[in-house]
Amino acid sequence: MEIRKAEIGDIPFLAKLGRKFHEDAGFSPIQSYDEMGFQESLMNIVDNPLAILITMWEEEAFVGALSGGIFPNFFAPSETIAQSGFLCVMPEFRKSRAAKDLTGIFEKWAENMGASIVTYFGNTQSLINKFRKRGFKKTDTVMSLRIKE
Repeated sequence: MEIRKAEIGDIPFLAKLGRKFHEDAGFSPIQSYDEMGFQESLMNIVDNPLAILITMWEEEAFVGALSGGIFPNFFAPSETIAQSGFLCVMPEFRKSRAAKDLTGIFEKWAENMGASIVTYFGNTQSLINKFRKRGFKKTDTVMSLRIKE
């Protein structure tokens, strides 16, 4: 498998996959999906020195992607947190090491960037269990409500 930072040419492809990720993650009843806007967001990650977008491929098959960035810790601004924006692994690769490899690269990048904490959003019990086995602690739950149409 090839793991690398995303390139500009990957953006349209990733944005198309974003729709499926958006639906699978349960966002579609609450949040709309704007493919062009998502492409712009991905471009901002690629161009930002405090962010990373990692892709994984097996030959010509897309395996998965992970995005994230570095932020000050809201509760202790002298610390920084590396927070994943999304982790997406294609269904046919979910029983492989893909998620572990993507998160491992993200965590190494976070360490090199001086982060003291790494956070992920987990939207499936399987993913949450994998993180728990690696020593992660549940610290938050994301709740969403659309307040304006």
